[in-house]
Amino acid sequence: MTGITITEVIGEQITPFFSLLGEIESGRHFSESKPTHRAWLERKIKARTACGTRFFAAHNASGAPVGIVGILLENKLFCEPYSELVDIGVVAAHRRRGIGSRLLIHAVNFANRNGATVVTLTTYAADGGAIAFYEHNAFHSVAVIPGTNGPEDAGDVVMQRSLSNQPVQAPRCGASDGRRSEHDEMRAPFQILVIPFRRTAAGPEFAVLKRSDAGWWQFVAGGGEDDELPQEAAERETEEEIGITANGHLIQLDSVATIPKDCFVAADSWGQGVYVIPEYCFAVDAGDRALTLSSEHTDSRWVPYDRACCLLKWDSNRNALWELNERLKRIPGRQVGGTAVRGA
Repeated sequence: MTGITITEVIGEQITPFFSLLGEIESGRHFSESKPTHRAWLERKIKARTACGTRFFAAHNASGAPVGIVGILLENKLFCEPYSELVDIGVVAAHRRRGIGSRLLIHAVNFANRNGATVVTLTTYAADGGAIAFYEHNAFHSVAVIPGTNGPEDAGDVVMQRSLSNQPVQAPRCGASDGRRSEHDEMRAPFQILVIPFRRTAAGPEFAVLKRSDAGWWQFVAGGGEDDELPQEAAERETEEEIGITANGHLIQLDSVATIPKDCFVAADSWGQGVYVIPEYCFAVDAGDRALTLSSEHTDSRWVPYDRACCLLKWDSNRNALWELNERLKRIPGRQVGGTAVRGA
């Protein structure tokens, strides 16, 4: 999401999120104004941080707190670190904008970088919305614990996401692959494409990604969710697919392609007057940052322009690549041109 930054928070930096954390833990029963409630939450946060929980907070462009995620990373003596998602929430006024997915994927990437092979979480078994959210982000149910809050209670469901051998997700419509996807029901009527690039002494290189479901090569691609803007969707997809947080540093290219609406299950919700949807193109300077692939891709390669053109399946990818390559050739240094979303 444009203008959203995610950083680690510790100690007093967590205080602005107390109301949200209380809601996550106890729902509407929590009241920050009640000393007993606040003291209870302070003890809980202190205990979690003492056990290894790290908190990452999302702020908007004005610096206001909009969401938080807590993830436990416990190092083991004789096996891989244990990782558990313990808290995640978004301030009510900022929900359904993709912030929750960005916080979740940020936490998953943190666990992955620190050697964990699985992230585990527990959520309320009767909360279908939460379960659907986690499933959309590649978690799957592994167990149900009935009656955790009483004999008549629905209980909790335990979910996991594998980091080293993730189950392949159902294919999403890529740049224009002509196939429907069961994940498209929440799609906005546009597609985004993001080209990761880096500068080397021999010239610019571009990261091409090999799809796990079809085996072809493309750039970062995906669709908007709910009321996301194209730039917001591009930032989210970049972090989800290659583990790079753009934080407003995307470059918007002039290239725009169109894709037939029958590529997408969500087409029925877009109205009869929609026949094609636009594909907006962006670039991101990855610098020396390593790529962390999602389960959508099995391989990545940094290659020069000519090699990328040979590997890429879609003409829309090659067209946007040509534009970016020309910008990189004609403008020296780090200034690429195009429309900077923020800070580029």
